[in-house]
Amino acid sequence: MMPGFYVLSSSLLFFLFVPLVVMYFLKMRRQQVEVPSLVLWRKVLADQRVNSPFQRFKKHLLLLLQLLLLAVLILAAMQPYIEGDRASFKNVPILIDHSASMGARSYDGSQTRLEEMVEKVERIIDNLQTDQRVCLIAFADSARKLTDFTNNKRLLLAELEKLTVWDVESEVEDAIRMVEAMRQREKFDRVLMYTDGNVPEQVKVKVSFDLNLHRVDRGGMNVGLTALSAKQNEDGEWEIFANIESSGSGTMTGEMKVMLGGELIVKQAYSVAANEPDRVTIGLPVIEDGLVEVVLIPDGFDSLDADNKAYLAIKPTRNLVVGVSEGLDVMSRAMRRLDDVEFHVIDGREAIQPRYDLAVLSAVDRREEINADVTVIMGGIPKSLHGLLKITGEDDGDYVAASMKQSELLRHIYLESAVFVNRVRYGSYENGESVREEDLEERGWEVLADGSEAPLVLRARLQGKLIYAMLFDMSDSTLPFTPTPPMIAENLKQIAKYRAGLLELNGQKTGVLDAIHLLDKERSYTVAGPKNVVVSSETDVSGTLSGVEAKYSGMYQLRGSNRLLGASLLSEKETNLSIVDTIRFEEHDAIAVTKDVVIDKPIWYWFAIAGLAFLIIEWWFYQRKPGGWSRQLG
Repeated sequence: MMPGFYVLSSSLLFFLFVPLVVMYFLKMRRQQVEVPSLVLWRKVLADQRVNSPFQRFKKHLLLLLQLLLLAVLILAAMQPYIEGDRASFKNVPILIDHSASMGARSYDGSQTRLEEMVEKVERIIDNLQTDQRVCLIAFADSARKLTDFTNNKRLLLAELEKLTVWDVESEVEDAIRMVEAMRQREKFDRVLMYTDGNVPEQVKVKVSFDLNLHRVDRGGMNVGLTALSAKQNEDGEWEIFANIESSGSGTMTGEMKVMLGGELIVKQAYSVAANEPDRVTIGLPVIEDGLVEVVLIPDGFDSLDADNKAYLAIKPTRNLVVGVSEGLDVMSRAMRRLDDVEFHVIDGREAIQPRYDLAVLSAVDRREEINADVTVIMGGIPKSLHGLLKITGEDDGDYVAASMKQSELLRHIYLESAVFVNRVRYGSYENGESVREEDLEERGWEVLADGSEAPLVLRARLQGKLIYAMLFDMSDSTLPFTPTPPMIAENLKQIAKYRAGLLELNGQKTGVLDAIHLLDKERSYTVAGPKNVVVSSETDVSGTLSGVEAKYSGMYQLRGSNRLLGASLLSEKETNLSIVDTIRFEEHDAIAVTKDVVIDKPIWYWFAIAGLAFLIIEWWFYQRKPGGWSRQLG
């Protein structure tokens, strides 16, 4: 790193040395004294000749101090700096990871990963010059822009100070897409990413810029809950299953407590080694309703607190609410025979239920106001796929060429022997190009069964809802004469029960809270959470409150009611403090770099401090006492 000067023209001030020296010697006045003889001065003159350099230096020490003072002040006016990456540091986005693992502390417990990383970014901001700008982008499970491109240090430092750790997993794709969109408006070729390395190793997105991956050291030893579930037996008692994992090299021990309503129900010791998860099973008495809290209390050092608590909402047992459109006779008969099902016919005569766990709807008579967690569309094309697929009548009909038997819907079902009256075909675009399966995937649909020319069964997860599309009418096929309809009905029942928490309860992860049902329609509600978080949201026309963010692990309360919800980290990746050295993008890789970013570092203030020091020295020896230092020596 070579030194440089921003204002080299200030070097002309060195010509001030000339008038300073001239004025100094013109100001010197020698005192004339009459003496009777020069014999006594011969020895003094001889000593003066021998020690002439030293004597001259001591005699003109004030001049030397003044010259040094002037020199350092001129150097400070030239604004010296240590040269860094100035050429490539004009407009630079800085991506900052603030996911859960960034809250891990170092072994001495002093700093979190985020605090260490913020210090590195602050050093960059402190050294920004007038022609250098940065844009701060924070990312965790999603990305958000903290500032536009700016060199306003006060604004940048204020946004950094407000940044906190979110108890969620880290995702990079959203941040990269945001930066790519910014390139349409701003010109830059370099992007900095600061992270602990606990990010996805493979990201399916193209990168058109140089991404420098700057990684802070991982945290110390950690233990946490990575999975939490519960099942109810025939006697109504619950069994809780908890997975405990650690990131350390040794064995970590502690105590696990299970509480309900703040009261201790049971506690149990645990011991877990690295790469050997401990699965703990705890039996609970009969619980009708409530929020179960599971807490880990480690015996020794634990770097991350967010994964030491997890929550499980125990819900009252009930029947599955199922609705089937009028006219779907085959599915209606199959659904009516199921146990633990509250069956409803969806037609113009019966009132629509506020919410269905499972709704089987006819494609030709589908109602927009129906709210269902699992929806099955039968006998037609879903709205989002209109134009991409079409159903035509063919003499030879259609058949299933291949099916995904490992899917929940088609488990234990053999469709290849079925024959269908109508045939499904791919559509085409206005330019004549045929629709492909990739076009369906772009709209969120996955093919579960292929017909002779196009898909017959599809699945999508849209806006938190699970949707199946069966593009055939069971009445126009050989399926009614086989065991297939009852088996499909049973599989749908298990899928809906699992999603409704009636088959197995699972801990709610952070990110977004589960939907809250049976509230007042189109009314604003407030949810209060950890760290004084308050979120307001409005219910839909069916009285469902959904999409409430939960970025911190802990309890959330719906204000105006006693309803409690819990959000838990429950992430193997975050608990294990996993790290990657390389992020693989499409056609590009980002490799971790070891050295810190160094942009031009101004050092003029050191010269200003030196000038102040010389000024104090001069005052001390020459101005503090009348006559100065030289007279005191005399």
